[in-house]
Order: sequence, then structure tokens, then C-alpha cells
Amino acid sequence: MWQTVQRLCKQICPKGDKLLRYSYMASAAIFCYFAVYVILSGYNEFVDAGAVEQLHAL
Repeated sequence: MWQTVQRLCKQICPKGDKLLRYSYMASAAIFCYFAVYVILSGYNEFVDAGAVEQLHAL
């Protein structure tokens, strides 16, 4: 699979290795963004909501 993708990128662009590397870096950046978003939204939903409910109980 890796060789096929690399060969295809070299046919599309003479500098296929750089194009492939940049696409992997962009994919990793998008993954990290969504991972942080999910972690923070889950934290805000469960931890902060619990703290607010405890304050109302006082």
C-alpha cells in the first residue's frame, strides 16, 4: 500500500516525497486538533457540570 501511494504521488508531482510528508503532517495536525477538542469538550461537559451541580446543592 505504501509503495503504491508513494509511486502515485511521484507521478502527480516530481517532488512526491515532500507532498506525501506534508499530507501526513496535515493529517496528524487535524487529528490532534480534534483529539484536543473532544478531550476539552468532555471535560467541560462532565467535570464542570458536576461542579455546578454541587454548588447548587449547597
